[in-house]
Amino acid sequence: MPYSMLKELGICIMALSAARMRSILTLISIAIGVCAVVVIQAIGELTEAQVRLAVSGLGSNVLSVRLKLDGMSVRPKALSEQAMVRQIRALPGLTGFSRFDEADLPVTLISQLQHIRIYGVETGYSAIRNLPLEMGRNLSVGDLAAAQAVVVMGAALASELRQAKVEPLGTRVLINGLAYRVIGILQARGDVIGGNMDKALLIPLSSMRARLLPSATQGGWVIQAGNAASTESMQAQLESVFQQANIGEMVEVRSTRALLEVVSQTTEQTRFMLLGVASLSLFVAGVGVMNIMLISIQERRREIGIRMALGATYTAIFRQFLLEAFLIAAVGGVAGLLCSMLIMQMASYWGTPLTVSGSTLGISAGLVLMLTSVFGSYPAHRAACANPIDCIKEL
Repeated sequence: MPYSMLKELGICIMALSAARMRSILTLISIAIGVCAVVVIQAIGELTEAQVRLAVSGLGSNVLSVRLKLDGMSVRPKALSEQAMVRQIRALPGLTGFSRFDEADLPVTLISQLQHIRIYGVETGYSAIRNLPLEMGRNLSVGDLAAAQAVVVMGAALASELRQAKVEPLGTRVLINGLAYRVIGILQARGDVIGGNMDKALLIPLSSMRARLLPSATQGGWVIQAGNAASTESMQAQLESVFQQANIGEMVEVRSTRALLEVVSQTTEQTRFMLLGVASLSLFVAGVGVMNIMLISIQERRREIGIRMALGATYTAIFRQFLLEAFLIAAVGGVAGLLCSMLIMQMASYWGTPLTVSGSTLGISAGLVLMLTSVFGSYPAHRAACANPIDCIKEL
């Protein structure tokens, strides 16, 4: 670094030290602004990652079909349903298909009655919805053919049984007063879009329709395409089938790939909105930088006049005061980054793993530099344009 720059830096440090309390308060405001930007962006990135994981857990090549009538889901009549199922199963590119019904029914676990979401499904449902087993077995073709009273239990419900010293596998639970034997336990996966399967029960679709809800009013189909790229083509084929059956207005077809795109756009917009809110604190800090620089210039008018009388140019005066502004911003920015790192470490210790990307750090640094340039340039220009005669008269 050239000697002149070192000298100017030393002058800046001495000037800021002379107004130590003002400088510290300005540093704190900048640190708070930078910390807010980094932490809020980290929270936004974590939320986006969790939502993406939740949606991708459903499968990017999965379509969900429901029939609607007057705003309520309905099960199609048996004959029309069978005909449409045959048509759908014959569609090119289809790799998985399962019908399902769902309802909240009273279930007795460990002598406690509670309402639990029950899914009546076919054998392909677990594979399509990406529901692997922790232990036991899945529903079989034989279970559906004989309408067996068997159930695959969610991980949270199984945990309740284990806490009561009851081994879930093989035990019997009462669903709507009828006994069902637990044959499998699903792996835990938490809350995802489409329902919390940790607190659900899967039973054979035939058993649900024959034993529990012969006239169930909420059902649908899940369909798996060959890959994510063929999802749109599969959706178009499905809509064509429904139009031919004259139920196109009653059908709702949802694609997890389209849902993922919508969620990504929404989370991205939310992140930018949060960034804007956090940037307000940096804006306030920028106003603080301008305030302290204007006060400093007013107090140092005699110094400015003497330097100009000794031959200091506009550029030299401007550079000195702008350097003071950048010095405050740099120290405050580093303090804000260190503070944000500490907060993220504490959040990770408490079970919320926050991480910061390089883009977030770049955005924070860019905002600090931009605001410092904007709010520091005017005071520096005002100091450099001062009349040396008027300044010296104040001696």
